[in-house]
Amino acid sequence: MKSKHGWLIFTTLCILFPSFLNLAEVGAAESIKVGAIMPLSGKGATLGIPFQRTLEMQAEEYNKAGGIAVGGKNCEVTLIIEDSKYTAEGAKLAAEKLIFRDKVKFILGPVISPGCILLNPIAEEAKVLHFANGSSPKNIGPGYTYGFRPYLTATERMPSQYKWVKETLSDVKKVGSIDIGDETGHSTTASIRRAAEKNGFELCDPVYYPRGTSDFYPIVTKLLAMKPDYIDCGSGSLGEIGLIVKSARQLGYKGYMSMAMPQSVKELCQIAGEKNAEGFIFSDTLVAEGLPATKMFKEKYVSRWKDWDPYTLKWSVFLPILIDGIKAAGTTEDTQMIRDTLEKMEFETTLGHLRWSGKKTYGISHQIYSPYGIAQVRNCELHSFGVLPAEKVIEAMGEE
Repeated sequence: MKSKHGWLIFTTLCILFPSFLNLAEVGAAESIKVGAIMPLSGKGATLGIPFQRTLEMQAEEYNKAGGIAVGGKNCEVTLIIEDSKYTAEGAKLAAEKLIFRDKVKFILGPVISPGCILLNPIAEEAKVLHFANGSSPKNIGPGYTYGFRPYLTATERMPSQYKWVKETLSDVKKVGSIDIGDETGHSTTASIRRAAEKNGFELCDPVYYPRGTSDFYPIVTKLLAMKPDYIDCGSGSLGEIGLIVKSARQLGYKGYMSMAMPQSVKELCQIAGEKNAEGFIFSDTLVAEGLPATKMFKEKYVSRWKDWDPYTLKWSVFLPILIDGIKAAGTTEDTQMIRDTLEKMEFETTLGHLRWSGKKTYGISHQIYSPYGIAQVRNCELHSFGVLPAEKVIEAMGEE
């Protein structure tokens, strides 16, 4: 009886108010639910907040433009963002919520290697397509066919980066490294050491610290005792690296310091101090004005958030690559078809022309290769040394 009354009311409304039918259809429009896992609290928030803002801005743009055309339908992008609290367990709990409660078929993140490793088997069994944001080589491989990594890690960057150090910084003879004492730090340090040794540098013993460390003076003192003239800070969060830089400079270190990913120059200066941050080298950095597309992205980001962080450029390709794959596959449901379609695609993005590779290194071509730049802090601003094209990065890796 209730269903008959409901149908009668609906039919009457559609006859009296034809626009009601259009509203009903709009209300029934499909939604592409995309889960995202990132640290939004704690020291890792400097990584997560730019990721969150980038995704929200891009989803707004897609939806304001009428949604995504997939298989003859228009679909809105719905983000479900979870805070991993910058821990592996937090990332795992977020992934389980997204997959089993929210029923998402796509996940961007987490922003931590141990969390990505925990996600891999869960996502593979559930056939959830996910874009890893962890630097460990274990994040992708032939056993995890639904996982892709759409950015360069230390493994991909270090061969070309240390070739650049050798050619550009002639006074560097001995390389030291300091990084997080977990899967992220160990894998990044291994890449640093392989590349530095291949280019003829003497190596200090690696130094590690627990996530959440606040007092770096004892650890940095140990590193400086080995007399490096170049210190690679690896893949830590800026909350940690800023304190490392401050400790090293206050202990009298005058040499070069760098890190393996782009982060906020402004925040580095706030944590380490402007004088201490001077000369710091960021790799995997595209200065926003370096390419027309990156400049346009920066203008949109600043207009939306009234702020700028170069790290957002890294995140700028995650959602567009996923959406391009969904559109090309013509489905929002069949993740196997989307996966198989993505594998064959190349992309025009804010970071230029990108393509997948990695078969030789990882056993599966799910690693994106992109251009990257090297820049130095001067008066709390980034000054670019130049951009290495993707083909040069692939060539240094020995990939095809």
